[in-house]
Amino acid sequence: MFAFSDYFLVRRVPLFGFSDYLLARSVLLFGFSDYLLARSVPLFGFSDYLLARSVPLFGFSDYLLVRSVPLFGFSDYLLARSVPLFGFSDYLLARSVLLFGFSDYLLVRSGPLFGFSDYFLVRSVPLFGFSDYLLVRSVLLFGFSDYLLARSIHWFAQSVCFFGEKAVSK
Repeated sequence: MFAFSDYFLVRRVPLFGFSDYLLARSVLLFGFSDYLLARSVPLFGFSDYLLARSVPLFGFSDYLLVRSVPLFGFSDYLLARSVPLFGFSDYLLARSVLLFGFSDYLLVRSGPLFGFSDYFLVRSVPLFGFSDYLLVRSVLLFGFSDYLLARSIHWFAQSVCFFGEKAVSK
């Protein structure tokens, strides 16, 4: 009926606005190929939890875990592996992420979106004017070949320090 090929367990489900719980295995309805677990899910504006494996809907090829996610303006947590949506090829972990104006934390590995070839960690990043911390390895965006560590960066302005064997040797 709903294209569930294995199991389907719900409690007080009013069609698409799930009022309590949804647990399914091999769910083909929303493009989830393995598992879907949600609590109080009003269609796309997930009001509590969503856990899925091999989710091709938003371009997540392995795992997706979110809490209180209003579609793209993530209000709490997002954890994914092999995420090609924003150009991140391995991991994405964020807390209170407002699309591009990250309000708390962002951690990625092998993110070719901004030219970072290995790691990217920021706290309270208003797009390009980083208001707190930035730590990367093998950064090709600003021409740093190994490490970049900065605090209170407003574009190219304040308190920039970088270190690393490759950067020092050059």
